[in-house]
Amino acid sequence: MAASLLVLGRAAPVVETAPSRTSLQRRGGTHRRWGTTIGRFYWREKPLWAQSSEAATGYIRPEPVIRDVLSFRYKPHMYDDLLPLTTPENLLGNLKPVDETKLRLNHPDVPDDYVFFLSRIGAGMIGQGQYSLYTGLAEPSFIYGDLPPQLVGVLLFGDDFQGFNAGFRTDTWEVVEVDPLDRSVHVVATSFAAFIRDTIDNLL
Repeated sequence: MAASLLVLGRAAPVVETAPSRTSLQRRGGTHRRWGTTIGRFYWREKPLWAQSSEAATGYIRPEPVIRDVLSFRYKPHMYDDLLPLTTPENLLGNLKPVDETKLRLNHPDVPDDYVFFLSRIGAGMIGQGQYSLYTGLAEPSFIYGDLPPQLVGVLLFGDDFQGFNAGFRTDTWEVVEVDPLDRSVHVVATSFAAFIRDTIDNLL
């Protein structure tokens, strides 16, 4: 049903929340961001392993998510490093940009990093059916047919084609994942930018 929607300055470190154990197991390993595991500090400098990987593959890995420490606002061009991946033969080649006004229409307080990604990079299928980003936020009842209490206040933005849906908890705008077995909700990232970059890194 989800498919029918087509539906990171070193002034201070940024800390992200560790993903759930099931999420790590399902994705097959440790989430990496420039040599650090989620839950530790993210620094701007690339470690030697990232530089070596770039030299070997020719692909320049994305810069970490940079947050303005004073204003905590994201920048409209924060995803420009991902633009080379949007050509038809690459991982993000199936994504189509979504109008920013449409994204904010029903949810004006939706996080900027989410809006900037969908409006500049796009929504749709990532890779060969490896992840789906909807063209907007979806009510859980649209996906599941009902609204269990634990999903009240959650809006979904994508799924992995294996039953795991991801979305926002709208009181904090943290990113959560919904387990398809019991529909339990787990916080997997404090921002959409961290979540989507980890997802892309794991698919490269």
